[in-house]
Order: sequence, then C-alpha cells, then structure tokens
Amino acid sequence: MPKIASGQLILTLALTERATSYEASAISSRAKAEKDDYIIDGTKLFVPDAQIADYIICIARTKKGTKPEDGITAFLVDRKSREITSPY
Repeated sequence: MPKIASGQLILTLALTERATSYEASAISSRAKAEKDDYIIDGTKLFVPDAQIADYIICIARTKKGTKPEDGITAFLVDRKSREITSPY
C-alpha cells in the first residue's frame, strides 16, 4: 500500500464491459483455472491509465451461480503480461 500511495506502483481497474453497466449481471469475461494460473478471456473497456499501470485489477467470472454476484473474482494481473492485448 505505501508504494501505491507514493505513486511508485500504479494500479488500475478493468471492470466495464460492452454492456456498459456496473451491475454484476454485466460481467461476461470468464476466468478458467489452468494448472497454477487462470486464463481470463473477455474484453474490458475504459481502463484508465492502462498504458502506464504496473498491475490491472481485472474482474471476471469464475463460475455460474444462482445470483448475478456469484462467481465474480478480482484478479491482480501484471500489465506487462504478453497475453494482454490493446487496440492502441
């Protein structure tokens, strides 16, 4: 936390998707367990400062549930991961 507060470490949030809603039911990105990691598949929009962030907090669905909030997980993703793509 001190590094975040001092600006030495920059985080951003990848939450919004094509449904452009902040409701839990709008989360369609999926995260699937694979060995010791998760593979996240989906498109996030409006990720502020993504180009300078060190890490991205990415919200994805890990399982289906009876309520829209069920199975939503926050992942800390290294922005330098080669798997992250951007249209810019």
